[in-house]
Parts: sequence; structure tokens; C-alpha cells
Amino acid sequence: MWWLMQAFGFIVQLLLLPFTRLDPWAGLLFVSLLTSLFMLFIYKKTSNQEKIKQTKSLIKAHLLEMRLFQHDYRTLLQTQKNLLLANLRYLSLNLKPLLVMIIPLFLLLSQLNLWFGYRSFQPGETFLLKVRLTPAVEVDRASLDLETPPGLTVETPVLRIVDENEADWRIRVKEAVAAPLLVIINGEKYRKEIAAGLQPA
Repeated sequence: MWWLMQAFGFIVQLLLLPFTRLDPWAGLLFVSLLTSLFMLFIYKKTSNQEKIKQTKSLIKAHLLEMRLFQHDYRTLLQTQKNLLLANLRYLSLNLKPLLVMIIPLFLLLSQLNLWFGYRSFQPGETFLLKVRLTPAVEVDRASLDLETPPGLTVETPVLRIVDENEADWRIRVKEAVAAPLLVIINGEKYRKEIAAGLQPA
């Protein structure tokens, strides 16, 4: 599975390479168009178009039958039963293409999330740093401190949430950050990488 993800990631990277300097929507629309065409091709090749066409015609016929015999309750009930069965058949005919398409769609969505789901914090923006402590460390009694690299400013004192055993700080980005920040808990230092000030692709 790992090699498949790597290969798919390489393909997506090649497709999006011409759009790295453009608005993210350009690359997203391009990939969406290619995906739509590819899915239509797979659907056409893996589905039984003749049976689907017949089933759709049968569904239309049952709907017309319901209008014509709407006052004949016995016939109406039988028609509704036949309509339900025809719809189930229509869904079953679409199941095979769905199973074929679901794997490449899953791989594509995971790659698109890596490309478009995240971005670095930009200068002037603020974010909330949350530190969840282990049960062995009580947040209301722990010594908590924060060391930030140049480019980040801590705007608030530490907020201790006892019920969640959590400590929060609000931090503002001033410029690009080239070093991690340090969370100091009872003298122990923990590094946290922050993507801030990077230019969006």
C-alpha cells in the first residue's frame, strides 16, 4: 500500500506542477476536471449500460403506471413494490463501477488533502497552541513556560484548563519562522515545529 501511495503522490505532483505558482483553485479545478473525465470513462467501461438503460426505462414505466392507476389501490401497491425492486436493481448495477472507482478516489482525495488541506500561518495571524498533559502531570501545579523563536510573539499568559489537563497560549506570527518553539514543563523542554511565514504554493 505504501508504494501505491507514493506512486499516486508522484502522479498528482506532476499534474499540479504547472499550477504551483497560481491560485490553488486553478490546480484544484484542473484535477477535478480530469477526475470527472476519468470517472466517466471507468463507469462506462465497468458498467452494463444496456441493463442500466432497460432498468431506467422500467422505473419510468412504473412511475407512469402509478399515475394511471392511482385510484386502484391493489394495483398501486403492486406497482410500488415493483418500483422498489427496480430501484434496487438499478443500485446493484451501479455497485460494480462504484467499487472500482472508490480506491483511486480515496488515493486522490488523500493526496489533495496534503496539497490543499493545510497552509502555514501568515504574518499578522494568530493561532492557539494547545498542550495536553499526561495524567501524571497536573496542569494546575505544573511549572509551564514557553520559549518562542524570532518571528513569534506570545500574546497571552498560559491558560490552564484543569478539566482537560491542558495548557493554552495564543501566539501571533510576525515574520517567517526558522526554528521550533520550546514548551517547558517542570524544567523539561519539548520541541514543537511551527510552519509560519512560508509563502503559499
